[in-house]
Amino acid sequence: ATVGYWVAPWGRNRGAASSALKTLISIATRIDGARTLRATVAETNLASQRVVTGAGLLLKGLGHDRCPDGDSTSPGLVYELVL
Repeated sequence: ATVGYWVAPWGRNRGAASSALKTLISIATRIDGARTLRATVAETNLASQRVVTGAGLLLKGLGHDRCPDGDSTSPGLVYELVL
């Protein structure tokens, strides 16, 4: 399973992404056939990197995709969690 998210500027630093990701992990563990949860995070987005690592996802390496980060894009880092 793959997860992505975006938090409106007025809602940042309030735990919304962390809470949502933890809820999604709980749901994903109950999906038949789901074995891994993956997130690709912009290399420059340190806040999002903290969200995924705080939820237990581990850095697997540089991905092939570029990710939006503000008005630009950045190489994507792939994080995974074995369910």
